[in-house]
Amino acid sequence: MHTTKLRVSTSQQQQQLDAAMDGAHRPAARRSKMRILLVVIATNLVSVYLFSGASLSLRLPASAPSIHLWDSSALLRDLNATRAALATARAEIAGLRAQCNTSSLLLESVLAGLGAVHGDKPAAEDFNGWPEEPTGELRFAIEPHRLPLGFSAKFGTDELYPGLGFACRNFQEELAQYMTYNANGECPDDDAFALQLMLKGCEPLPRRRCRPRSPARYVEPAPLPGSLWTIPPDATVNWSPYTCKNYTCLVNRARARGGSYSARTASTSLARSGGGG
Repeated sequence: MHTTKLRVSTSQQQQQLDAAMDGAHRPAARRSKMRILLVVIATNLVSVYLFSGASLSLRLPASAPSIHLWDSSALLRDLNATRAALATARAEIAGLRAQCNTSSLLLESVLAGLGAVHGDKPAAEDFNGWPEEPTGELRFAIEPHRLPLGFSAKFGTDELYPGLGFACRNFQEELAQYMTYNANGECPDDDAFALQLMLKGCEPLPRRRCRPRSPARYVEPAPLPGSLWTIPPDATVNWSPYTCKNYTCLVNRARARGGSYSARTASTSLARSGGGG
């Protein structure tokens, strides 16, 4: 009986202890909820204040530019002021460049005058190895040409230099004579002159924008197989670079060497006589 009363009193004490602990936790939970509610209310009030105001002025140093978050007119004024300041800066830079160019020209003239006083010879201009600056068709033929599609990964560049013999720079006067012609017309009859340039080492020669000269009063040769055994008309070949000036000369040359004539042997003789051989 005594044990039962002890158990009942122990359980009552436990219940009282739990009730006291619950009572202590409830004010703490209420305080935390109140804090969250106050934070939410303060955030909403700040948001309403910000979005209802015309602008927000931040306290920044005097050197810092003013910031307007929602005032479009103020932003426009700041943008116009920035553009005006940028234009003024560009004008000042242009003035400084002009002054630098003027100073450079003045310095060059002073140095040239001092060199003339001391007897110094002016430095020769560099024309990429040429004695004089190339002009006309010669300049067009030796200068680099841009690729039509721009940069090429295959060549690693966007321009190409035409092929030209290195020794051509030593014969600029003769090369200028060789490059004197009518563009898009017939090339001059100067095969012997071109051969002389090549023998001097100017090979390859610069390309010319002209077509080979065609024979005057050209006549079509006879059709095959009769053309193999028939002397063609003399107007089928431009005889200028050859020793013989007609097919009769070729026939007589072949007979003088103890051979027989045919159109095939005439062509062989014509090839051998090229260049005055």
